[in-house]
Amino acid sequence: MRKQLVLISLLTGIMGVFSAGFAAAKIPTIAVVDFGISGVSADVSRQVTQKFRDELLKSKLFNVPSRDETEKAFAKRDLVYKMKLEQIECQNVSCAVKVGVALKVHQTIIGRIVKDEKQKTSLIWAKLVNVQSSDVVFVASVEDSAAADLNELAIKLAKKVVNWMPKPGETEEQVKKRRLAQQKQDEAEKTRQREERLKKLTYRKPGTCPAGMIIIPAGEFVMGSASGDADHRQDEAKNKKVMVGEFCVDKYEYPNKKGAVPFRQAEWFAGKEECKAQGKRLCTEAEWEKACKGTKGFEYPYGNKLDQQKCNTGHKEGDKLVKGRVAKTGSYKDCVNDYGVYDMSGNVWEWVADYYNPDNRSFVLRGGSYSSSPLATRCAMRREGIAFMRRKDIGFRCCK
Repeated sequence: MRKQLVLISLLTGIMGVFSAGFAAAKIPTIAVVDFGISGVSADVSRQVTQKFRDELLKSKLFNVPSRDETEKAFAKRDLVYKMKLEQIECQNVSCAVKVGVALKVHQTIIGRIVKDEKQKTSLIWAKLVNVQSSDVVFVASVEDSAAADLNELAIKLAKKVVNWMPKPGETEEQVKKRRLAQQKQDEAEKTRQREERLKKLTYRKPGTCPAGMIIIPAGEFVMGSASGDADHRQDEAKNKKVMVGEFCVDKYEYPNKKGAVPFRQAEWFAGKEECKAQGKRLCTEAEWEKACKGTKGFEYPYGNKLDQQKCNTGHKEGDKLVKGRVAKTGSYKDCVNDYGVYDMSGNVWEWVADYYNPDNRSFVLRGGSYSSSPLATRCAMRREGIAFMRRKDIGFRCCK
């Protein structure tokens, strides 16, 4: 009898070990990539993202690879991504999927930290991506005043992510309904906070512009380029007269501060939201081109004759295009039109509000960049950009 009890005890212990191992195997593993940054440093991102990872682990509902494990995936970027990419630059679904495949997990979280001292706001959002289907499962965010503790916001965001995960016995429909209810609450609160901030902004009176913006008077201008022009491109508008109302345009590329490095790797939606947060908007294509051509309708901001030294563009040496690198705004003193707007030719491509092709959700990019052929930086030049495209030579400026 005693031997039987010992045997039963041993079997129970073994089954317990197997059960524990089985339960652990059931816990999903979620990769978390260092959050992208706007208004904070990479060091802050690493710290805040780690706080987010730690909070997810505390729930005991997930396994989360360490930052070092995740970094190893990026260390193999030449094999995995075939492009140079830092963790904080991993901001789209395609990158999230590649990270998930590299780490052999089913879900990846990417996100962004935005701290805007001017608007007195701090925001962190997290996007959960299904690696197998490339679908965005949900996007959760938390927002507070600029003085808020970012680590506390990260904890709050992690709790929201945990709360939005399916609970035992919960149907997919119930999960969606619960998330939708929370999203509506969050959106209502964001709207309230946004309206409060907008009340404090100085609204433009006719004939005036907020600080840092240049007024462009109402009037007609010739948009596009002549079809007989040797530099004319197929997707450029043929010369046509367009009437544009009075508007204001940022003097420099966003963040619209002389001597600042332009905000880059901006998706179209990021540009739209950044401008909106300031009580501004992306420029329309006609506004952008009118501002670029100046009062005399020049082909380049500075005149009709190409000068490869005036703006930050690639330049031709024989048949070879030599690409440059991004410059601080306003550092090319001659790259300015007679309105006083800088860097509308070269430096970084700039998103505008207009669709390039509504069917595939692509938008227009203007102005060329430091890596573009000088002819691609003419005021009439336009190109297509997919809304979620993020490149080191893409930025934007705002209008009002």
